[in-house]
Amino acid sequence: MRSLSIVLAGWLLATPVSAQGPERQQNWERCLDDDPDTSIAGCTALIGASQEVEFNLANVYYNRAIAYIGKGDLPRAIQDLSEVIRRDPNDPAALFNRGNAFYITGDFARAITDLDASLTIDDTKPQRFMARGLAHDRLGHYDLALEDFNAGLVLDSAFAPLYNNRGNTYKNKGDLEKALADFEKAIALNPRYAIAMDNRGFVFALRGDYDRAIESFTQSIAINPGSAIVYDDRGATWLRKGNADQALADFDAALKINARRASSLYGRGLAKRAKGDESGARADIAEALRLQPNVAETMPLAAGRSQPAAGGQ
Repeated sequence: MRSLSIVLAGWLLATPVSAQGPERQQNWERCLDDDPDTSIAGCTALIGASQEVEFNLANVYYNRAIAYIGKGDLPRAIQDLSEVIRRDPNDPAALFNRGNAFYITGDFARAITDLDASLTIDDTKPQRFMARGLAHDRLGHYDLALEDFNAGLVLDSAFAPLYNNRGNTYKNKGDLEKALADFEKAIALNPRYAIAMDNRGFVFALRGDYDRAIESFTQSIAINPGSAIVYDDRGATWLRKGNADQALADFDAALKINARRASSLYGRGLAKRAKGDESGARADIAEALRLQPNVAETMPLAAGRSQPAAGGQ
């Protein structure tokens, strides 16, 4: 879906190592390395050597999990974080990171279970409230999501992603005024917050203020020209304004970034249809539906719907 911010804890747990041979020392140094591949190799060697006490071994699994997260290998990260939690069920950082990994894989219920546990142990980190709020939002638990975002803002009232994500939840509830206020606050805190600019433009478009929507999308693209999502949103808004040429150009730009993006193909098909190119429209729309059968439901701006689907990017 749309622009939701995720924060994964990426710190490494350094562990003092007694001198038990240069190979073990080298493996620890590799395990603690910032490069994910180097870290994975070193941590894996330590695990295979079976020389570590349980506390050290938990740190090895944690470090390797963070490296897997860095590579986007979430199933292996979850496995390693589960090893950490098996050894220490009260490790809030491991619970937090596993909860975030579950969130990214779409297992929102298990994400909430882990994040509940993490917050029970340590409720001093706004990122943890934000992560649970995101999972509640994706399940349609909008009031619970708002409670979490508000709790996070009590801890850090200058944390821009919390305003962005709360704005998304207000948008999903249909409260566009509060959504817009939160996106504006996020941008005021971070003037280069491209995601919030996209979200702000989306709300302007839902309100029918297409010129301000296009202005906000254009500001987002200037900061992050590699986002196909924003080209989709601006293209759909051009369609709403009746400018099929500009819409076509934006969907083409999105497809240059990702040639298999279903929403961009679908939007380009609509733009071609508006220009009278029915054969081209049918081809693009058919391919979009092949890639993603529910693609029309994910494009409220292009479909002319007033309420975006739950969740965010």
